[in-house]
Amino acid sequence: MIATILRVNAADRGEREPYELNAIIPLTGSGAFLGKSEAEIFRAMELLVNSTGGIQGHPLKIVTADTQTNGQVDVQLVNGLLAKHAQAFIDGAPSTACLASIPLVEKNGPVDYCLSPAVHPQPGGYVFTVNGSTLDLTTVDIRYFRERGWKRLAVLTSTDSSGQDYDRVIPTVLSLPQNHDMHVAVAQHFNNSDISVAAQIARIKNSDAPILDQYNLGHSRTRFGPYARHGAGALRGRVVDVSQRSFLNGASRRNGLRDARAACGRHPRTTGKSDPGSRLPVAP
Repeated sequence: MIATILRVNAADRGEREPYELNAIIPLTGSGAFLGKSEAEIFRAMELLVNSTGGIQGHPLKIVTADTQTNGQVDVQLVNGLLAKHAQAFIDGAPSTACLASIPLVEKNGPVDYCLSPAVHPQPGGYVFTVNGSTLDLTTVDIRYFRERGWKRLAVLTSTDSSGQDYDRVIPTVLSLPQNHDMHVAVAQHFNNSDISVAAQIARIKNSDAPILDQYNLGHSRTRFGPYARHGAGALRGRVVDVSQRSFLNGASRRNGLRDARAACGRHPRTTGKSDPGSRLPVAP
């Protein structure tokens, strides 16, 4: 889609100067780990495109700007792109940043390609997103749990917009008729700036839930990882990292990935919308 826009614009200009594609990405702040990877990928894209003739002979140049993982900064940068009459841009996520600027462009453009699956664009608008919807991904996860008899779930999510999105999605999925006997036994939250999740893990252990479903940003996993690596011994169950679609317990991880891929292949895409509730309902 963006490549088509670039080709048309390059043809209109009729000259061989570089075509600039703007990408606003989190190079600093809590999402800096995302921005670093994105910057490396964009550089690789430039090398690939330009080594094969560019865009109708025009070299591609991806111009990055730092959102600081801050919604207000994201809005400022998008307003700057609007003033420049940019036709398309990439917003490098996380959803905290993307969601802030979407109202500026969703009806009249320019094209906004947000790199977060926790963003749910309206049909017919100018906003697009990467990956499958978190609703679809969670539906597959819950189906996987149900087919293995794991009916009581422990959930651990971050308090940012990505975690809040999962808090809205999972009740919607659990309300489906086929999931009538499944419920959240314990729901815990943490801030991305927290240095430990020991207290949350202790509460989860006491719930005796057979499965821990966690959803958070990658940098948070460095704090969660030591608990997950102890696997079933520490949590008396299995640990699933929803945001990475992976099992974190050795053999369970390998078998889980294999079975999850099979489940994804059989599962039809869901078109429903998330429930607007802000927190997970916890069964007594």
